Amino acid sequence: MAVENTMPRSIPSIVAMLLGVAALFLCSWAQAGTERFRIYIDEDGVYRLPFELLQATGLQGPVARSSLRLANRGQAVDLWFGDDPNERFGPGDSLHFVASRIRNDAGHRHDYSSHNVYVLDTAALPAQDPHDASNPMSASTNNRKTLRPVSQLHFEEDLLRVPVSGRTDFYPEGSLWYWKQINHLVATPTQVPIDLSHFRPDGDSTLTLGLRFLGGSDSARYVDTVETDHAIEIGLNGRPLGTARWNGRTVHEITFDDLPGDIVEPEGNVVELKIPARIPEGGRDPVVDVIYLDWIKARFPRDDRIGSKQALIRLPAFDGSVRMSFRASEGEAIEQLDAYTDDGHHLQLQPGPAETSGQVLRFSLDVAQPVDSLWLVPNGNYRAVDRVERDRTSSLRQDVGQRDYFIIAHASLLDPVAPLARFHSSRGMRTELIDVQDIYDEFNHGIAHPKAIREFLAHAREHRDGPPASHVLLVGDANWFIGPSAAEALASGQFDTANLMPTWQLRSRDGPAASDHPYVMLEGEDLVPDMAIGRFPARNAAEARAMVDKTIRYMTSAPPGEWRSRVLLVSDDARNLSARNTRLRTEAESAGFHATELLPGDKTNPLAHQAALRSAIDRGALLLHFFGHGGRYMWQTTGSAGGGSGNLFDMSDLDELQPSGRLPIVLSMSCNTGPFDHPSADSLAEKFMRMGDRGAAAVLAASARNSPSLKFTKAIMTGILAGETLGDAIRAAKSGRLHQDSYLLYNLFGDPALVPARPMIESH
Repeated sequence: MAVENTMPRSIPSIVAMLLGVAALFLCSWAQAGTERFRIYIDEDGVYRLPFELLQATGLQGPVARSSLRLANRGQAVDLWFGDDPNERFGPGDSLHFVASRIRNDAGHRHDYSSHNVYVLDTAALPAQDPHDASNPMSASTNNRKTLRPVSQLHFEEDLLRVPVSGRTDFYPEGSLWYWKQINHLVATPTQVPIDLSHFRPDGDSTLTLGLRFLGGSDSARYVDTVETDHAIEIGLNGRPLGTARWNGRTVHEITFDDLPGDIVEPEGNVVELKIPARIPEGGRDPVVDVIYLDWIKARFPRDDRIGSKQALIRLPAFDGSVRMSFRASEGEAIEQLDAYTDDGHHLQLQPGPAETSGQVLRFSLDVAQPVDSLWLVPNGNYRAVDRVERDRTSSLRQDVGQRDYFIIAHASLLDPVAPLARFHSSRGMRTELIDVQDIYDEFNHGIAHPKAIREFLAHAREHRDGPPASHVLLVGDANWFIGPSAAEALASGQFDTANLMPTWQLRSRDGPAASDHPYVMLEGEDLVPDMAIGRFPARNAAEARAMVDKTIRYMTSAPPGEWRSRVLLVSDDARNLSARNTRLRTEAESAGFHATELLPGDKTNPLAHQAALRSAIDRGALLLHFFGHGGRYMWQTTGSAGGGSGNLFDMSDLDELQPSGRLPIVLSMSCNTGPFDHPSADSLAEKFMRMGDRGAAAVLAASARNSPSLKFTKAIMTGILAGETLGDAIRAAKSGRLHQDSYLLYNLFGDPALVPARPMIESH
């Protein structure tokens, strides 16, 4: 949906407002007769999708089977409808397809989405040839050479988010989540159970075992008598396999080939991991050694037993055609077995004559090249899709209309943010309000990922009529916990925010840090932003509405008065920090503003400092600038009587502020006061914004530890005091030569199109 004002800026604002309201409801839809559905899946396997589920989601009546098309990430996926010769897909019918869980290129887990998305289209397209014409599977003729399958298993659980640190930069995908931590203080081996129950115990069967680790420390090698940072002993079922050794906080893989079959137990196989205590010569304590287990892989000859669950069967290399045979595991009653290739070919297997021992049914088939794996589905035990959503097809790629401002929101927040889009349209900014799902659909095949938003912004910059949009607002909170269990944690109250609007995960000196800055790195290889960007970190519609109302009130009905020329400069009285604020005071006063420095001074009475700061905020100010130490919940600590400490300003102080129309723009030049992607913890910057009638009009804050730059903060203040919008001021400041932290770690919470309430601007 879009809000657009195409009239000249001299037209009265009331006319532009009406045009904006009308344009708000102009949308581009799919071609008549075409329906599209997003199908969400979370695991590998063969899925069954009944007609009734699609119908409940909006499918209009039975459709021709030949009109259905399924795709994943732009690649066609084959469908199977069963043996019913009916050419219509209708009540009682189901479609089946082979699907894969979503993964990064380098890992088991996707960093930004918990589900893979398969897109189902209904369209009048030419009929496809039936699979049977080229099906590489057929009923067994009993005269083929028997091929014994193999198992290729991947064991991994993403339980630990490891704070891999370093110079502020992008992470490689799939590098944050690990399974277990092992360290030098654990005396007994860490045991990791793995399922090798389908190992075929023939005399010549062998096992290949691979492991991947991450080094979590790097100090051991600096001890003269220790050769490497890391050493970890690896065993299986009580038998040692070897020791992995390497240096640095880097990934290391080790593989053990051709392990003898007698090392594998029928049940209860366990990998043992232990870091030996390496005590330097002349020392008493072992060197520090911390290691994270990422995954374990196993490959071995597989037996022919099939249980009640789906099984993925790997085929070793073979020539021509071969015969494969399977039987039910002991105690399992398998009466039907369906086989699927990865590309969707299907064969329903019929049981052969019962074996003489145990009357166990056996299923056989012939397989021809190029098949390298099979999915076996016993007794119709198909996986169920996680959910189905009907897609309202958009046309963002085709739209060439010029825009000044994009507001991108989660679907649940579109209605509460629409008044802000109309407001900016009435001011003459050509504004478009977009459902973020439309961006995912058109720029990443329906899958949530911040790169889709950046690609949309880059595409609009290149293909729409100029001048290009200058501002973008993201509406919705972020959450770094991405996984199938995230929904359960949200429902149970363990989390208080969903990942409504993703953010980028960057490496910082303390580990992962949230950053919206990469969204606007659209041209070239530098860090200079090509648009002004901000975010409303709203967890729900009520919070979004509060931020919208606060912003519009600030720009339309903020009272006149001296508060508009007041600048509050807050810091500890540490000499280097107070000296910086003194320089900022000089800058502000030379521009005609009244600047006041608030320093703790007497550290024996922190409560007085807190009260003084709250009182100054209540009186109102154009700018509230903090320069000093801080954290998620507070601005710096000051010494107090008795040797304790008290925060200069924290979350509880926000609750004591009085309602006011004289809200400051807050510049929090400090460490870590704006980490906005935690699943359950709030931050000082977010709470400043979430308070509807108090707090701040907007906040600039860092999401990780950094060393605030005086050059950066001076440039921002200069832009706010003299420039057009708040976003313009921050963008201009980030266009200078700065440390990477200033570009990447400082995020704006608020509307980038906000016009500061300078004394010469009494109303808008």
